[in-house]
Amino acid sequence: MLTFARVTLSGAFLVAILSGADKELALVRNSYAIRAGSTSVLSVTSDSLDFIRKSTKIATTTLPQDGHEVFVGLSAEQRRPYIAVPVSTPPGTRSVTLVTTSSSGEQRSATLHLEIQSQPQLAAATEPPVVLMNGWQFLCTGEETSKDTFGNLENELNQAGISTVFFDNCAECTDCPIESLGGALGQFLSSYRYSDGSPVQQWDLVAHSMGGLIARAYLAGLKASGTLAPPPNPGIRKLVEVATPNFGSFQALSIAGEEAKEMIPGSAFLWNLATWNQRGDDLRGVDALAIIGDEGSFPFGFLDLNSLEYATDGVVSLTSASLGFARDQSRTRIVPYCHIDSSFWNSVVGPMDCSGYGIANVDANNSVTGQIVLSFLDGTSDWMSIGQTPNQNYYLAQYGGIYFAYQTAAAQWVTDLTKVLFGGLGLQPGNYAANFYTEFISGTGTFQATSSSLGTLTCGPFTAPVGYYYPVLCKASPHIFWVTPLLSNVAGRVVQSGTTITITGVGFGQQCFTCGVSANGAPLQISSWSDQTIAASLPGFTGYAVISVSTSTGQDGIGIMAAPATAIAVAPASLTFQYTIGGASPSGQLIQLTNSGGGVLNWTATSNASWLKVTPASGVAPSTLTVSVVPSGLAAGTYNGSIQVISAGASNTPMTVPVTLTVVPAAPSLAVSPKTLAFNYTVGASLPAAQSV
Repeated sequence: MLTFARVTLSGAFLVAILSGADKELALVRNSYAIRAGSTSVLSVTSDSLDFIRKSTKIATTTLPQDGHEVFVGLSAEQRRPYIAVPVSTPPGTRSVTLVTTSSSGEQRSATLHLEIQSQPQLAAATEPPVVLMNGWQFLCTGEETSKDTFGNLENELNQAGISTVFFDNCAECTDCPIESLGGALGQFLSSYRYSDGSPVQQWDLVAHSMGGLIARAYLAGLKASGTLAPPPNPGIRKLVEVATPNFGSFQALSIAGEEAKEMIPGSAFLWNLATWNQRGDDLRGVDALAIIGDEGSFPFGFLDLNSLEYATDGVVSLTSASLGFARDQSRTRIVPYCHIDSSFWNSVVGPMDCSGYGIANVDANNSVTGQIVLSFLDGTSDWMSIGQTPNQNYYLAQYGGIYFAYQTAAAQWVTDLTKVLFGGLGLQPGNYAANFYTEFISGTGTFQATSSSLGTLTCGPFTAPVGYYYPVLCKASPHIFWVTPLLSNVAGRVVQSGTTITITGVGFGQQCFTCGVSANGAPLQISSWSDQTIAASLPGFTGYAVISVSTSTGQDGIGIMAAPATAIAVAPASLTFQYTIGGASPSGQLIQLTNSGGGVLNWTATSNASWLKVTPASGVAPSTLTVSVVPSGLAAGTYNGSIQVISAGASNTPMTVPVTLTVVPAAPSLAVSPKTLAFNYTVGASLPAAQSV
């Protein structure tokens, strides 16, 4: 079997903290300015380059002061040494000792002086900047740019007035878990500032292949341990997946390394990512789109599906790349491309069951992907008429895929399954002992699993999805299905906290002395209990929680995102205006509108009087409202009106802001006519006659 690995010396060789060496490792230069989250090729003498290429071990010391590490790799393409600085490394001057060891045990060392630079500032713009994210790399060269993956896409985005930055997973760690790369992405996003010093609050992501899994791991806050810590505000407006193996890649079976292992169908990572929020992945409500290719087929013998032509991009199947698990059919666009240029794959890896151009490489041979990305990010509808949707595709209009796992009544994974059938069709064992999978199936059937310790386990019936993969958890009672109520004005699947929730499932039985419900281990007050529904009070909080139910027969838990209902807050609480008839209209006054609850507060504002105006009439909190009065034509007196702020789903809607207008008459004035008097007097003559006014 052909195997290959992403080559970096810190991954393919032993990394250790070493000191001392037999000889100096001669470098052409020892000082490098390098931005955190990037790489730089080292300039060495020909003799040192030859020694490095023949070395069996290379190591770098830990950076002093803060414990952050850099690593040195050897590019697989030209076998040149490069240094990588993860994005978490703080700016500043650092010294790193590089030690190489030959097969004979000879050591050579050199000291590198690094000036770690922070991310460049971005110019303020009306549209969020775009992060271009590469996928799994055959060759980490130390000189990766977005062009290596996306061709001219960055130029096209820049020409459209959209700022771009590049997230290079090669710079972050040495073939580490994809969950760790998700955490690095969060640090990458938070490290950027606009030119005025303010942080970038919102981003768009365009991710190729494994880059889409990195983005999903970030949104879910998934850790390598399997725990979850979703970021409170992920700051992502739109996500474009390009050929992402959401449920694995059949090519990952022949690739070495931690990242590839997690992309084997049926891995624990893919299961956790697919089921983290109420047995699914809602992508945190992010506006999302998938671009997938169909020019390939399966390799010979894979799942006995090798006859399915135009069902893959040569690396990822249509069902795995489809976004149907989280979005409607229109959000998956199928175009006639391969995962990457087949000529490159064939020259580096071996024959790929796809012949054509790469789906992410935007150039003269592929303008389609760029058109879809630009239209989707710009908010136009052009992308909707490019490519096929799943219901227009021969395979996805008929077939889907299934992940399968079984848990006992005590919520323990059954990891000794030897066979799983779905309606008589055999599933394949996944990369995790508890998971089985299959794809390009249809119809309704019952699962029959064989366990070495538990015997035959049945579950169902279940109807296979059409157009996408679906994770099926079969569980002995009790089994939680979902938790409600969901916040209606929040993107994504978010349970309303601070209220009574309903837990729906099967096998809860009757409430008993040891029965209970908890959230992250804290007991909840129960108001009702039946075999299929439980009502309990969930405290007001925002974030991730595991809702657990313990019954007389077992237990179950389900992960949820929660937030209190939105709540309208205004300041000041009332307004007062005064107008004098005949004078200038009073200046407008401001109301600061904020959300004192959870979620997103969309609002509309109206006035109840013709003399009272409010602008803008709608928006998303926080907002500033301008209230003005138009008193022309009003008689003297006191007028009472109000501004009403309405937000569907808010706990205190509508919110009323009283407005008082006092109209006073003009001050009385004295009219005199004529306005001037003239008197003539001659000395010695009689006084002039009096004049009337």
